[in-house]
Amino acid sequence: MWDARTGTLLRRFRAGDAAIPAYAEDYAFLIWGLIELFQSDPSPEWLEWALALQRRQDELFWDVGAGGWFSTTGEDASVLVRMKDDHDGAEPSAGSTSVCNLLTLSHLVGDAGLADRLEAALRAAAPRLPGFARGLPMMMAGLSAYHAGIRQIALVGPRDRDDTTRLLDALHSVYQPFAVSVSVEPGEAQQALARVLPWVAPLTMRDGRATAYVCRGFVCDEPVTSPDALVARLKG
Repeated sequence: MWDARTGTLLRRFRAGDAAIPAYAEDYAFLIWGLIELFQSDPSPEWLEWALALQRRQDELFWDVGAGGWFSTTGEDASVLVRMKDDHDGAEPSAGSTSVCNLLTLSHLVGDAGLADRLEAALRAAAPRLPGFARGLPMMMAGLSAYHAGIRQIALVGPRDRDDTTRLLDALHSVYQPFAVSVSVEPGEAQQALARVLPWVAPLTMRDGRATAYVCRGFVCDEPVTSPDALVARLKG
């Protein structure tokens, strides 16, 4: 379904045959899933794939003139008009999903290009929002997160240790709609992760204990090692 050599995503697989070039929504939803997977299983390959897909989505579907993403590539001559889906129904639109994807990606990797694309997408959606906010709830959620600011939360510690588990439980006990989280396994896994997320390279365990870092704009507060201290930091 994904050919890394050609940068092609296909939307149908049946009886051993993959076909039909993917639409913008296919890219957006797969990126969304990979971002969620990465925050659960911080293997660099998930994030690298999400970034590659985002670049390809922008190449194929971005409206250079007005901003936002077309639904189709424009390569099919039988499609006379390239439309944009601007309604979040039972499934959110590609544009709204992509705004949320860019929010998370830009606060994970610190790529100014991602942040610029995010702001351009929000500007493109702005004329619709005052009179149609109820029809674009996910876009509004993305806009709220953009204005609130996203925190980065990194937990450094072996995943099979009790103190790491307790910090993870503390993190999950606090509602954090405006945050991205990364689990950092010290050693080779951290080195591999740092090739994609350089900001995690200097993060260390304190006094041999699992340690949590709460950051904003990749600038971190004093790290904490106790669940209670982490909860207090998250609520502060």
